[in-house]
Amino acid sequence: MRNKQHFKYTALLFSMFFTSINLHAAHGPDHPGSNHRNPGYVNQDGYVSDNIYGVKNLAYYGDWDANRVFIIDVDNMVLVKTVEDTGDGPYGIDQQGISKAYALTRKTESVTVVDNYAIENIGQIQLEHKPRSTNFNTDTGLSLISGGDKVMTSIIRVDHGVVTKVVGYNELSEPHDYGGSLATGHPLWVDDQRFFMLDRAARQIQLWNRNGDLLSTLAAPTSVHHIFKSPLDVDNDTFFAVAEGNQEAQISPSILRFNIQRKSK
Repeated sequence: MRNKQHFKYTALLFSMFFTSINLHAAHGPDHPGSNHRNPGYVNQDGYVSDNIYGVKNLAYYGDWDANRVFIIDVDNMVLVKTVEDTGDGPYGIDQQGISKAYALTRKTESVTVVDNYAIENIGQIQLEHKPRSTNFNTDTGLSLISGGDKVMTSIIRVDHGVVTKVVGYNELSEPHDYGGSLATGHPLWVDDQRFFMLDRAARQIQLWNRNGDLLSTLAAPTSVHHIFKSPLDVDNDTFFAVAEGNQEAQISPSILRFNIQRKSK
């Protein structure tokens, strides 16, 4: 059952509206092993890792039309290798820790796994939705893959390459606000147990746990593109959401500040 929510809005007079909201949500983990999100959770363009070519700084670029990934030596600006035969329409190439990267093939219900050491295609992970983007949790080794065509999120155990849970709604969804046609925004781990899924058509920020329970929802003025925390403020429950706005309805883009308030036990 969804938890009752209590919202408080305070608009400040900036060129971009800044709103404060309080969200009551379920308990998060309190033990030391389940820390709040920190900069290590954020997907990076590259990690310092060994590879057979001995190149220190690599960048990965997806070729949408040819279904391949270019691996670039950033320091020398030369092509190191081309990884062929990905799924259809590779867009972003998200790093999943030091060992693997996922080519987000937005035309297919799968992601293609690239081994970061050998720099080769080692297969696909099948999904129930097309992929939008990922968020890797360095503490648990789990990655979120949000839906491009459906309001769904798949949880992947990266070391085994398997889907451990799928949450959301198995039906096509398309938002109508400014910001594109993708069904969800970028996913984000809150801690080792909970994460955000952004339903862009419903204009909702949804809080889920790894068991597949919807803990709470928060209404937004328009679809939300992504959520972030201040890198200087990693120990509390304050988050910032980028709302995309709607030109036809004359709703300006905005940044929402909201809190997850733990209920007393």
